[in-house]
Amino acid sequence: MKKLSEIHNLELFFHLLGVGLNCAQLDTDRVKKLNDGDWEALFSLANYHEVAALLFDAIVKDSTTTVPIDVRLKFLGMQEIAEQSYQHHLNTLAELLDFFDNHNIPTMVIKGLSLAQYYPIPAHRKCGDIDIYQFGKQQQADKLFSQLFGIEIKNNIVGHHTNYQYKGISIENHYHFVTTYYGGKSLELEDLLENEANDSVLSEIKQQNVFFPSPTLNAIFLPYHMAVHFREERVSMRQIIDWMMFLKTEYDNVDWTKVYEIYRKYNLGIFVNAINGILINYFNMPEKYAYHYTRNKKLEMQILNDMIEKKGNGRDSGLWDGIMHEWKQYIGSGWKFRLFGKIGFFELVKKVWNFLNHREDFKERIVFVPNIKD
Repeated sequence: MKKLSEIHNLELFFHLLGVGLNCAQLDTDRVKKLNDGDWEALFSLANYHEVAALLFDAIVKDSTTTVPIDVRLKFLGMQEIAEQSYQHHLNTLAELLDFFDNHNIPTMVIKGLSLAQYYPIPAHRKCGDIDIYQFGKQQQADKLFSQLFGIEIKNNIVGHHTNYQYKGISIENHYHFVTTYYGGKSLELEDLLENEANDSVLSEIKQQNVFFPSPTLNAIFLPYHMAVHFREERVSMRQIIDWMMFLKTEYDNVDWTKVYEIYRKYNLGIFVNAINGILINYFNMPEKYAYHYTRNKKLEMQILNDMIEKKGNGRDSGLWDGIMHEWKQYIGSGWKFRLFGKIGFFELVKKVWNFLNHREDFKERIVFVPNIKD
C-alpha cells in the first residue's frame, strides 16, 4: 500500500483545506517553503477533487503567502466559477420551489445545496445536481413539470430517483432515500428515513419555502450514502468534507444513541469511525465531534489512498462490460465488502445474477413525455 508521506504535497493539501474550512491555523513556515512546482501540484490536486475554491480560502487568509501569479489566477478563476454556479443553482432551485409551492407540493432539498449552508462560505462548495424529495408526491410533481415545461422525465429502476434537465442543471427527484431494488434491510432503512423526514426543518431559499433534512436524518443518510459510493467506486473528498461541516454545526442536535444503534444494525460503525479519524488526523476536526471514536490508522490509510487514486468511469451499459466491471470491482475492492460485514464473492454473484436477469431494468428510460396527457 502507498504511504501518504510518499504522495507529494498531500499532507499540505489536507492542511490548507482544514485552514480554508476554519479547522486549523495556517502553518506559514511550511507554506513559505513551497516552490512554483509545489503550487502547481496543489492546484492540480484541488481541481481534480473539486475543492479549489475551498483551498484558495486558506491562501487568501494570510497576505504574506506568495503564490505564483499564474497559479493564483487559476485558483481565483475556479473560485469565481464556483460562486457563479452556486448563484445559478440557488436561482434555479427558487424557481422550482415556487412552482411546487403553487401546486401544494412540499419539497425537501437533500445533499448538495442543503449541506452548503454549513460551510464558512456556502458559494465555495462546488455544486452538482439539485437533489429533492417530495414526501410521496414525486410522481405528481414530475408529471406536472413535464407537461407544463415540455421536459422529459427519465428514470432508472436501479436508482431511486427520476431526473431531468432544467436551466442546464440536472434535477434528481428522489422517491426513495436509498436504493431498495434488492430488498432486505434496505427496505427497513427506507422506512426509517422516510419516518425521520417527517421531522424535517422548514427554512427559506430566496423567499421560497423549503425543507431541509433534520440533523438525525442527515446523521443516518449521509454516511450510508457515502458508504454506497465507497463500495461501488470510492468516497469523494467533497463527501467527507460535507460530513465534517455537518458534524461541526449539528453534532449537539443529533440523537447519537439512536443513530449509533442504526450504524450497528447496518454495519456502518467501523466505516464512520474511520472517516471521522481521517477528519480528525488530517483535517484537524476536533475529536469532540466524533461519537465513540477510536483510531484505526490502517483503515484510515486504506480509505485515503483509495480516495485520492484517480479512477476511470463506472460500468458501461453492455452485458459483458457490466460483468467485467463487477469482476474488477470484486478483485480490487474485496476489503470494502468485508468492512461492512459482507462476503465479497457472494456479493459479486448476487450482483451479476441480478444484472443478467434484470439488465433491461438498468437502462435509463423516459417515464413522462412532455405535453402528453393521460
